[in-house]
Amino acid sequence: MRRAKTLTALIAAAAVSSAILSGAAPASVSGGLSQVAGPGPLATSADESLVRYLPSGRKPVKRRIAFLGECSVDCKLTVRMTLVLPGPNLGPRIVTGTIDAETKPVFQAWLQLNRPALQALKANRRAARFRTRVRAVDVVTGEVDVDRRTFRFKTR
Repeated sequence: MRRAKTLTALIAAAAVSSAILSGAAPASVSGGLSQVAGPGPLATSADESLVRYLPSGRKPVKRRIAFLGECSVDCKLTVRMTLVLPGPNLGPRIVTGTIDAETKPVFQAWLQLNRPALQALKANRRAARFRTRVRAVDVVTGEVDVDRRTFRFKTR
């Protein structure tokens, strides 16, 4: 129990010190969204799926936790990512962006951890989860698709 309190105190101290130094709201994670080169669209509008996760297994425990997805049409994305740990969760971190399905349909969303958050993840890798939600809105028709996935972490 004492170790969990110590880790929580370290994470809180890091967040407060970064807020004081930067003058911004406290945050222990940052995130992003970018298009990456990949295969052409695999999902079609016939199966009513604007966005889908690309297959992957467990995530490695690293400073940057990322996942891949794909849009079948031009869409506006909103990605919500939370690192679920015993004690307080880290996040949610919400990132937005627009994906052009004709040039690069594959996107990557990531969460960047600071040192105390990475140490907490390493200490609790079996209980930790990376919870994500991707909301896509078709730019042309306004159709909305929401997909969710929770990732686990590799044990070693």
